[in-house]
Amino acid sequence: MSIRKTGLWSTVAVLILALGMQPAMGNRPTGEQISGVVSAVHKDGMIVVAGRPLHVKSDSPASHALASLSPGSTVTVMLDGPASKSSSQVVGIAVRQGETRSDN
Repeated sequence: MSIRKTGLWSTVAVLILALGMQPAMGNRPTGEQISGVVSAVHKDGMIVVAGRPLHVKSDSPASHALASLSPGSTVTVMLDGPASKSSSQVVGIAVRQGETRSDN
């Protein structure tokens, strides 16, 4: 096999691998995480974590988890964008088991 053909096949193999990995890489979350205590849960799709009001993306796993949350729960929320942008929404919520706070 000539060097030219070998180079061509190497390029084709790299392209196939790169295209095959696209779906797996596309499923990775691209936003940031915020951890803290929930101080409020609103039925309109808003949650306050660590004193920060956050909008929950509708029809996301986070929107379904809202019903089981209550103030005092310690959570980590996953955003769909940077925490610095107000347009970023919560797409995932992980409750940290055994960690709740009571102000009583």
